[in-house]
Order: sequence, then structure tokens, then C-alpha cells
Amino acid sequence: MELRSTIKSFFFFLRRKKVQKLPDEILELILSRLPVKCLLNLRCVSKSWLTLISRPKFVKLHLKQSVQTKINLSLYLSCINRPSSFYRVDFDSLEKNDGYLQPVEVNYNPLSHLDNRTNIYGSCDGLICISNSMDIVLLWNSSTRRFLDRPSSAMVEFARNSNLSQYISSGFGFDNKSYNPLRRQDNGTGLERFSEGLVCMTYTLDIVVLWNPSTRKSIKLPQVSVEIPNQSYRHKYSTYGIGYDETNHDYKVVRVVVVLGDDIYYEVHVFSLRLNLWHKPKKYSDHHPDLESLKTVIAGGAMHWMSVGMDNKRSILAFDLGTETYRVIQHPEYRDLDFSSSLDNLGGCLSLTCHYHSGIVDVWVLKEYGGENESWSRLAQNIPITYNYVVKSVAYSKNGKKLLLRKHNSLVWYDLELKSLENIRFHAGENNYPFKFEVIDSCLESLVDVNVAEAG
Repeated sequence: MELRSTIKSFFFFLRRKKVQKLPDEILELILSRLPVKCLLNLRCVSKSWLTLISRPKFVKLHLKQSVQTKINLSLYLSCINRPSSFYRVDFDSLEKNDGYLQPVEVNYNPLSHLDNRTNIYGSCDGLICISNSMDIVLLWNSSTRRFLDRPSSAMVEFARNSNLSQYISSGFGFDNKSYNPLRRQDNGTGLERFSEGLVCMTYTLDIVVLWNPSTRKSIKLPQVSVEIPNQSYRHKYSTYGIGYDETNHDYKVVRVVVVLGDDIYYEVHVFSLRLNLWHKPKKYSDHHPDLESLKTVIAGGAMHWMSVGMDNKRSILAFDLGTETYRVIQHPEYRDLDFSSSLDNLGGCLSLTCHYHSGIVDVWVLKEYGGENESWSRLAQNIPITYNYVVKSVAYSKNGKKLLLRKHNSLVWYDLELKSLENIRFHAGENNYPFKFEVIDSCLESLVDVNVAEAG
């Protein structure tokens, strides 16, 4: 607010001094310090301002300023009480912590119309990767191999107003299940009933969206199927991550899917925003994702997840977004064998939060990422948090002296110098229920466009 007032006063001063036009370089430096909402309004000042603010050069300058100064930073929270809704908290208000915080509901979430829980799978340069699932009903005639699929809510209306006989052949016998149109879908088939020669099945479809909440623009990613080896594989686990490929100047979404059957099968798909296409790179055959911690994080230009080798030894697998090659990162030396851990992006670095059963937490950061002297450095240790809480590292304070932690469904500051914890308090939500957050992710405001033609 102070920055906007200062800039407003500056322009008023220029007008009083009858300065007609500033050089574009000076104007860019001034405007790059403004919030996105203000810039979107300033596009209406003139055609020249619209052109300047829309330039890729200015978008990158504005993003660089935000990263360096840590301004325009917000937390996006997924509320347990309202699974399809998001809430936003300005990061500056978290640091002040002089009372109860009031999260603001984000009422332009592109997936809020879906009934299931909307998940946040990370952010990059102001773009957030979110997903929800849609229940699909499929009617299938195995004699004609014709099928019709619709969202479950739409299928009820379709069946009420349509003649389903066009999908039925006379003398149709019950299917022997040797052919299944769902075999390549995301989730396993659920056979519901047989009716008049039609097999009715259900499955769940992932809807994945790249969304810039600052500009309110989003893009729905194309569907990509899972090539399940055979029908013995049923249970599916999937996770996503978003990052920037510096080599090819492209934003990429990486999906890791694990399918359980006779053994563990997994596959990796990569979506290129610049090309608007999914492709399937090679996978690291000697490892499979660790089902006890199927969470991915992108840092240092690579996507990381916990993995298990052929010898059952646990490690961290890094998938480089540019070269699409893998490397194995070893865990730090833990003080105990009984713990749970999670990978996080902390200030752009890969970090690992370790929660021991004894009720203490250590936080590690990987220094000199990818270099000869790459090693784990313990950032904090002996943080006293009861073991039955989920603990994750979220972000540093602006001065770098505090660490924001998610403790189960709440947030706390840990002072790195004083070695003390400070609770962050929120106002009660709807119907006076306390706010309980399941997913928390930090996101910068930016002008980065999700338009495929302009990406990168």
C-alpha cells in the first residue's frame, strides 16, 4: 500500500512539472514494482501502456522483482471444511501476526464447480497446478463395442431424455470381460450393473488445470491415459508437479502414476505448455516411487520423489526437466530409524523435513545442488512437535530468520535464532468452524500467461 501511494505521488509530481513522457526503461522499472491487480488496471491508461505491460520482457522483469524482493507473495490454502474452495493469505500479514488472520476465499477457482476435493500440486512463477476428479458413468455394449461416457450428473439427465435402445443390440449376451474400453483410463473399472444388454461402469477422471490466480486465466490440460499392463492392476495413485525448463524455456507439468497389482508399476508423463502436448519419457527402471511418501517437489530444475531401489534401499530420485534424465540423491544421515519425512521446496532449494517418533523435527537443505560438493546441511534441529502431527516446511520469512511450518492443519513460525515456536491464529470460518487447512502452497503474483502460444 505504501509503495502504491509513493508511485501515485511520483506520477502526480511529474504531471505538475509537465513531464509529458518518461523513457520506457524508467517506466518499466517503476511499474515492475506494482502488484498485478494494479498493473491490469493500468493497461487501460493508454495503448502504449498496454503494449509495455504485455511485453514478455516486462513480464520477466516484474517476476524478477517479485522474486528478489519477496513482494506480491501469498499463501493458497485448501480448506478441509470446504474441499473445492481455496483461500488466500497475504504473506506480509503472516509476518506481522499481530492478531487473528482472516483468509480471503478465492471465488474464481476454475475447478470450484466440481464436487470432489481440489488438490494443489505446487506453483511456479505465479502458475499453480491444481486438479480435481470427475466421476464418469460409461454405458458399454460389448457386442457392438459402442460406448457412451458422460459425467455422472449429466448421465442421469441423458438417460431420462434419450432412447437408450440405439445402444442395445438384440440377443446381446453378458460380456466375458475380455474387452474393456476402460483399460487405458486413469482409474480401474467399477462394474455397477447389467441392464438390457448394456454394461454400466464407473471410473474417476483427473481434471488438471494450470491457473494464474492473479490474472484469473487458466488452461485445462489434455487428458492422458495410463497404459495399465493387464487387468490385475487396479489401485492407482497419481501426483503432479510444475516447474520451469530453463533449457527449453518452457513450463512443464510432470505426472507420476503408480498402479498396484501383482507388483508395482509406474509411469511418468510430461506436459509441455509451449507445445501443448503430453509425452512419455523413459523411466528409471531400477527404482519405483515409495508409496509411503508419494509426494513430489520441484527444485533446482528437477522434480523429486522418494523412491525404493531393487535392493529395497530408499533414496530420492531427481528427474531433470530439461534433459529428462534421472539421478539418485542419497538421504541425509538421520539420528534415528523411526521417523516420517517429506520433500519440500524451501527458498528455491530442495529441503527435507524429518519428524522423529520421539517428537522432534529436523529440517535439512541440499546445498550446492548438482555440484561436486553437493551435501545436506541441517537448517534446524530438535523442533519440539508431537509426532502425531504432519509437519512440512513452507517458506522462510522475508528476513530469513524464521521458518514457516505446517503443523497438521495449522501454521507456526519457528525462530531459527531463538529456537522458539509461535502459533499463527486464524479467525473462525463459516458457521464458526475453525479454519483447518489440508494443503498449503506459496505463490507469487505474476503476469505469466497460460496461453500456449505465448508461453516461454
